[in-house]
Amino acid sequence: MGVLKDQARANGYDMLRDDEMFIRRVTENVPYNARRAALRGYFEHWGIGMAEAEIKAHRQNAGRRAANLYLMKTLKVKEDVKKLDPS
Repeated sequence: MGVLKDQARANGYDMLRDDEMFIRRVTENVPYNARRAALRGYFEHWGIGMAEAEIKAHRQNAGRRAANLYLMKTLKVKEDVKKLDPS
C-alpha cells in the first residue's frame, strides 16, 4: 500500500494511514481489476471533492470524504465507517 500512498501524494492527495487502512479493509475481497477501477474512481472523486471545497483548509478532508463515499457506494459497503476501524 506504500506505493499507493506515494502515488496519491505525488498527485496532491494527502493520504493518511487511516485512508490506507480503510481502502485495504473495503477492498480486501475485491478482484484485482475491479479494485484497480474502484481506486481510479476513488482518486477521481477525491480530486472532485477538493475542487468543490470553498475553504482551502478543508480541501483534503472534502476530497477524502467524497472518495470514501464513492468507494463505499461502488463496492456496496454496508458497514458503518466506524466499524471498519481495526482497534
